[in-house]
Amino acid sequence: WDDSSKRGRSPTRAEPAADGVKRRRKRNRWGEAGENKAAGLMGLPTMIQANMTAEQLEAYALHLRIEEISQKLRINDVVPAEADRSPSPPPQYDNFGRR
Repeated sequence: WDDSSKRGRSPTRAEPAADGVKRRRKRNRWGEAGENKAAGLMGLPTMIQANMTAEQLEAYALHLRIEEISQKLRINDVVPAEADRSPSPPPQYDNFGRR
């Protein structure tokens, strides 16, 4: 077999554009790490380097979660009311009545 008949992606990454312009990254379903406003404003460490008991870890995780929720409430980053949300599009069916 020669190398030209292989399928799939090349193991090397594509080089940047020749014109020097950076291309925008495609959005993913999880969003960017910087989009979580509350986590960035808290300033609490998310990586623990000290030895802690399971009880201490659980207490810290709970504290972190309470701070995150409090921060979201402070900056009004909450889920909008049902009436304020955009409606879901109607389902589309094929000729056989399947969605």
